[in-house]
Amino acid sequence: MCCLVYKIFFAAVGAAGSIRIVMRTAPSLFLFSTIQISIHLAITLGVGKLFGFQRRDLLLASNANVGGKTIVTPSHALTPAVCSA
Repeated sequence: MCCLVYKIFFAAVGAAGSIRIVMRTAPSLFLFSTIQISIHLAITLGVGKLFGFQRRDLLLASNANVGGKTIVTPSHALTPAVCSA
């Protein structure tokens, strides 16, 4: 049930969002966020490859760190205990 509520919440929030408006009103914030997330992803993939982790797991971990567990939980088959934690 909680996963369904998360999906509805993020659909509602995302429906009102617009990258064009963000780029028009705060381009430096958009650029900073893009650089920060790109560096995070590069380090995660680089260190993960060094230790031999699967790319799928590294991308899931990166997504969880950037967006939080509520972003990852609805899109992946995790146990209900993780969803309600």
